[in-house]
Amino acid sequence: ETSVVMIIAITGGSGFIGRQLAARHLERGDDVRVLSRQAREKANDPIRWFRGDLAVDQPIDLAFVADVDVLYHLAAELFDESTMRATNVEGVERLIAGARGRVGKLVQLSSVGVYGPVRSGDVTEAAAKRPVGRYEVSKWDAECLVAEAAANGAFDCAVLRPTKIYGPGMRPIDLKFLSTLIARRRFVHLGGNDTTVNYVHAADVVSGLVALGDEPTASGPFNIGEPSTMSVLVSAIARAHDVPPPTKRIPRPVGRFVAATAGRIPRFPLTLQRFEAMNSTVRYLSDHLERTVGVRASMNLESEIHHLIRNDLFAPAA
Repeated sequence: ETSVVMIIAITGGSGFIGRQLAARHLERGDDVRVLSRQAREKANDPIRWFRGDLAVDQPIDLAFVADVDVLYHLAAELFDESTMRATNVEGVERLIAGARGRVGKLVQLSSVGVYGPVRSGDVTEAAAKRPVGRYEVSKWDAECLVAEAAANGAFDCAVLRPTKIYGPGMRPIDLKFLSTLIARRRFVHLGGNDTTVNYVHAADVVSGLVALGDEPTASGPFNIGEPSTMSVLVSAIARAHDVPPPTKRIPRPVGRFVAATAGRIPRFPLTLQRFEAMNSTVRYLSDHLERTVGVRASMNLESEIHHLIRNDLFAPAA
């Protein structure tokens, strides 16, 4: 039995997730197109590159979206607030205009940030959307635009909302900070031992995207992540650095007071925002994704973090 070759288009295809997604589809023998600000087509390149910038007010190259089975929208501005809305919202409007009637399905990469700064409880896709930061607000606005276009018959759509993404080749600032503290034996637990962390491996994000692209009946939003505990994460990092797992613990009220007062001092490492994040007990649940397409976050946080630190991906600063 021969598999059907699909025509795949990816925005943000030269980014961290995009490169892995493109590679996954090429392995299957699919036809892969990538939209990039720096089109980098080389001789014998299996990817067909298209030059384009979603932040620029000009139409999408229709050759990029023509007869596409699945369009993955991964491109986003994460850091520069001056271009965030142009890329993440207005760029999506331009993408929708080009994709309407030309694309079978649009799969959008979003973020659990659309739920806002939730600190406790289990969060499913039905939870209230209360995004706070500019990036999170832009991702929610983009989701609404895509959902509205799909409801009006432009294409089918699905949205994947990952928790914090990690993986080889990445250096998440929070993990690097944590790793440095633990390696230098300066880490102290804040609050109770019920504190949670929500990470997801890049390979699992790619698996989720592909599964949503493959399954015609999969529509709407889906969370993906692997809830774990701060204790598990800290122990894995300590083992990777060959240091004893930290056992000192500061009670929550004391930690909150220190963060609220000393956190105003420039360069003091414990801000109130960081304290609250490190005391979260929220779990983002991925049951809907598993029920719908049979995919769950399967890369074990404990073993993967240990492996990545051993390979110096999250090495402490000298």
